[in-house]
Amino acid sequence: SPHRLHHVEAALVGQTLDADLEAAASLAFDNEMVDTVDDVHCSAEYRRQMAKVQLRRALRDIVNGSRR
Repeated sequence: SPHRLHHVEAALVGQTLDADLEAAASLAFDNEMVDTVDDVHCSAEYRRQMAKVQLRRALRDIVNGSRR
C-alpha cells in the first residue's frame, strides 16, 4: 500500500532535477521507517530494498523526462 516517505520528501524539496537528486533520495530513504512483512514470496528486507529501487527508478524517469 502507498506510504509517504517524509525524509525523502524533505530531502527533495527545493532541489533541481539532476543526477544528484537520485543519490539524495536514496540516502534519505535509509532514514525512513518502512514497515514491510515477510511472507512466502519474499523477505521484509527484500521488499524494503525493492521499494528503494522503485524510488530510484521513478526519480531517474522524472529527471530524464525533464530533459526532453
